[in-house]
Amino acid sequence: MTQETNREENTYKRNASEEGGENELVAREVKEEVDAVMREVKSKVDKLSDPLVQASLMYTVRRERENTNLILKNIYARLEELEEKIRKLAEASAGKQALPMLVSEVDEQIIAFVKTKGKACAEEVQKQFKYKGRNAASARLNALFAQGMLEKAQVGRKVYYFPVVNK
Repeated sequence: MTQETNREENTYKRNASEEGGENELVAREVKEEVDAVMREVKSKVDKLSDPLVQASLMYTVRRERENTNLILKNIYARLEELEEKIRKLAEASAGKQALPMLVSEVDEQIIAFVKTKGKACAEEVQKQFKYKGRNAASARLNALFAQGMLEKAQVGRKVYYFPVVNK
């Protein structure tokens, strides 16, 4: 320690012992800690002004940026792959033709009957195919409508079935 520091320390000790004040001792200890931290900060700041340290920091930042860019490039490539897969799936589902529906011979005959007439109701199908009740004919027509083989529209109390118009 320098002579000046020794003198200051002795002065503080003497004042503390004469006045019996512990506050001054605590203040001195705090001052010493602050001085130590300040010296450490000053040495770090002095190192930062060194061109070699600056170059090292710049190199580190550059490498980190390259790594980040590489990670982002990989993420973008993966996203593009996923977008391509989604696009292909959308094209496949849009361009995919539905498998032909397999229907019974009676259903084929009912569809042909509706096509030749242009429209038909359950009562007409009942008479043509000799069903005992209108409910059986109606159930058959509704099943064909549910499968997408016929279209229907209600007119008053009757429901008419039409051939499907391809769009």
